[in-house]
Amino acid sequence: MDQLTKYAPVAPEHNVLEIGCGIGRDAIPLSEILKADSLYLGVDIIRESTEWCQKNIGGSHPNFHFAHFDVKDQLHNPSGTMATTDISFPLAAESINRIIGQSVFTHMFEEGITHYLREFHRVLDPAGLAMVSFFIVDDSKLAHVRSQEAAVDAAALRFPFEYAAGCYINDLQVPAGAVAYELGALQRMLDASGLELAQPVHYGFWSGLHPDTHDGQDMVILQKVGNPAPGAIAGRDFL
Repeated sequence: MDQLTKYAPVAPEHNVLEIGCGIGRDAIPLSEILKADSLYLGVDIIRESTEWCQKNIGGSHPNFHFAHFDVKDQLHNPSGTMATTDISFPLAAESINRIIGQSVFTHMFEEGITHYLREFHRVLDPAGLAMVSFFIVDDSKLAHVRSQEAAVDAAALRFPFEYAAGCYINDLQVPAGAVAYELGALQRMLDASGLELAQPVHYGFWSGLHPDTHDGQDMVILQKVGNPAPGAIAGRDFL
């Protein structure tokens, strides 16, 4: 919730979509913020997580709903029956004010991320914001994290393998275990979805190059192209 409060604050009247809701890390505090007639929808590919949330959060907050998408995923749902590109959020167009996605796109590849971003564009209110996390890299950052001097707790995140244009992975055996993108690849996905950066990228401490932040991964705040939210930094020059 700290990042959400800093970068895309949620108002009591907002409707919220969260992908990768887990067991309610954000849903629980949001249940104390959102009005009873506001909507929260949390989705996850781990059935046990959504079932727990529906029982323990939705049971006392009828405006909180949780949906399981049976997406096949090597790490979290290997027996899944859906592809990411099959997903359509059960939401009306332009009905959502805030979208949250933490530690989701750090395990996904471009086709799936682009599909999610297009769905974001469909459901996002013209003044809405999406807060999602990535691992963002460039040549200097890759050189740093691959060096022996990379003094970070997550030193295993070295992204030694180029998987696709502008995309790097950490483990050939488990490609989606950790996925990083260059800014050019991020721009490619945004161009394909009708979204843009609402703020400069908020770099996390994962690489060891930004030790003063409390963010672990790199936080990206998105909006619809040409529709800056109140207080957002408009334009597409941050890349």
